[in-house]
Amino acid sequence: MTSEVTVRPACKGDASGMLRVYDNFTRQFVGSTARTVKSFQRMLSGKEKVNWVALDNRGRIIGYVYARLDRKMNRGEFREAAVDLDHDFVRVARPLVEKAQSMFMEKRVSTLQTTSIRNPWFEKLFPELGFFASDTLGVFMYAVLDPRKLLEEISPIFITRLKKLENWNGLVQIECEGHSILLHKTDGETRQITWADQRINMKVKLNEALLTRLIFGIADFVQAMQSGELKIETRLNEETSTRLLRQLFPQKQFLIMDYW
Repeated sequence: MTSEVTVRPACKGDASGMLRVYDNFTRQFVGSTARTVKSFQRMLSGKEKVNWVALDNRGRIIGYVYARLDRKMNRGEFREAAVDLDHDFVRVARPLVEKAQSMFMEKRVSTLQTTSIRNPWFEKLFPELGFFASDTLGVFMYAVLDPRKLLEEISPIFITRLKKLENWNGLVQIECEGHSILLHKTDGETRQITWADQRINMKVKLNEALLTRLIFGIADFVQAMQSGELKIETRLNEETSTRLLRQLFPQKQFLIMDYW
């Protein structure tokens, strides 16, 4: 849907528009997305911050880049690039990144760094600009304190994944530790509902540990079914059931987390 795109430096008045883009963009990823307008106002403050926004032909913000200058390391850091899902990521993000990169060059930085080239969207852009991947070692730990709250927080992820499943409509229930969510897919929309007057097409039952491993893409749903950890009740045939489970629990999934 992307047509003409213009870019300009971001200002504090852009916080709400940037938040809207962020919320839209991160629906496709796993991880923390709990931000507010104040979060973006903090992002837009500070002398070492480099922030640009992209506007459509109606003047609406459809993308942004957040970068910063690390003077101690003399390094330019691309912390975040987000684009509204209705627009082409590369076409919108490229002029934003190029503007920030030019500013870093003017400051004579010795290196440029981006957060994770494993971001599938970043992979389409940053290597063309001369970036390359560098492996690092680290440990990520995740604890579930409230299964009910976890299900509610990750329901937008399931909705986004389910929406992309072609040639199927129906009702899915995901149950974890006695709590559950209902996801209803039609030709018009995919959404979470509280009650339905139709039979559930598939019920997925699992514990919080397996749910966490599956949602972060470090467990295989087939192996989990074979071991009995993942329990399925379905009215669908085997092929459709497998397609549905693969869409809900893809093993490769980029993780996005807040750290600023």
